[in-house]
Amino acid sequence: MCFKNLPIEIDESGRMTLRGGVSGGFGLGGQPLTSGPKPLNDAQIKTLLAKNGYIKDVDFDPVTRVA
Repeated sequence: MCFKNLPIEIDESGRMTLRGGVSGGFGLGGQPLTSGPKPLNDAQIKTLLAKNGYIKDVDFDPVTRVA
């Protein structure tokens, strides 16, 4: 592998660390601000279902086959 273009240094024991003066890998700095969207709770789901009229709750009974 070729590491000469990456901003890392390899010490005597083989551990890789970022070179001094580099803020972070791939131009990212630190941790992301959010971990993504929060999951909806039951009340929020029911509100969305009531607001969107085209979503309906349909329950079909299983159909048996008679020969």
